[in-house]
Order: sequence, then structure tokens, then C-alpha cells
Amino acid sequence: LQPVLHIAPDAVAFGPLLMGEAGQQPLTITNRGTGELEVVLHSRVPWLHVSPQPYRCGAGETCQTILVADTSRLAEGITAARAAVMIRSNGGQMELDATVTVLAPRLALDPAELRLEVPLGETRVYPLTLSNAGSAPLHVAIQSCEEWLTATPAQLEMAPGAAADVQLTVDTWRFERGQIIQSARALCLRSDGGDRDVSITLAVIQPALEVEPARVDFGATDRVTPVQ
Repeated sequence: LQPVLHIAPDAVAFGPLLMGEAGQQPLTITNRGTGELEVVLHSRVPWLHVSPQPYRCGAGETCQTILVADTSRLAEGITAARAAVMIRSNGGQMELDATVTVLAPRLALDPAELRLEVPLGETRVYPLTLSNAGSAPLHVAIQSCEEWLTATPAQLEMAPGAAADVQLTVDTWRFERGQIIQSARALCLRSDGGDRDVSITLAVIQPALEVEPARVDFGATDRVTPVQ
């Protein structure tokens, strides 16, 4: 009596998965022979998990197991592995290739640093463009980390490839004099596509009166001759 191993599918392709999700694919083991089939599966890549227990299928019988892809440590994009699953049995051996597509949001902003000039006691509004450079929807929470800065809106939802402007309002009425402020964390962006802190250099401009010459001397003159 001789067992004969047959596996379906002969390659494993996990559909698009969000980064951090686990995907499952069934694997069917069929014994096309006449004796009892004993099968052991082994994963050769860390992101693909298989049941370590042996499977036994009688002649003509079918068994099924589940392969699990863990995307928590995979990069965005397609990960492909040759001979990812090793299958050993008394009815033959097989190797299965495996692929998984990982989708992930990715926060991008332009410009990454801001240099602003606002006159003392005035308010100015500046745009900051955020975009989703990833392959999955992006959620961003926007928070000002400085009293003189306000950001609207407070949250954004962006589809892959989309962009949106955040309006930054700078108020300088709190300052007593002109100065330059350098804030490495003026704006805090928290998202499922990465966190970013926006650096802002703010020049508070104060007008200064200058008169030249500092002293006026008309010299000697009489009461009749005009002096200029």
C-alpha cells in the first residue's frame, strides 16, 4: 500500500492585508494513494505560521489546515518567499511559495520645517500640506504644542494618495517685544501612518523708529534769512 501526497493550492497568496493584521489561507491535503498518509508541515519564514502537529489521511481522504500570515513585522508592499512551506510525508515531499501584500498608511508633509515672520501684535495664517503617501487610509490627529499657534482642523482622514491643507494661525499679541522663537515641536502630528513633530522658527517683527541725523544744527543765522 502506497500513499500519494497531493496539495492544493500549490502556492499560497495572501490577499492585501493592513499592516498588523493576520491573514489566513486554507491548505488542502489529499491522499491519492492506497496507504495511510502521514504529513508534517514546517514554515521556513518567520511571518508564516503553520500547525506543527502531524496530519494523517487515509486512502482517498482529504485533510485541511490553515496557514496564517503575520504582517506585524513586514514592510509595506509585496513580500514573496520561495519554498516558504516545507511539506514532508511518507507519500512525497513538496515546497510551497508564499506571497503577501501589506497595505499601510504613510504620513508626509510639505514643508517639513517652517520659517515664519509675523509683525508684533498681528495674526497671520499659513497653510501646511499633509498627504498620505501610503497604500491604506490615513487618520491624523493635529495638535498645537505652542500657545501662539492654532491648527485647524484637529483631525484629518485621507485616502491613499490624497492631500489636505492644515491652516496654521500665528498670534503674536502675547509677546512684549520682537524676537526669534525656535520651536522643535511647535506642531504635533499623530497618525496610524507615523508620528511627526513640525519645527517652526518664528520671527516676531517689531517696528523700530530710526531718525537721521540724530541731531539737527542750523548754525548761526539772523531773523530775516530762512533756514533749511
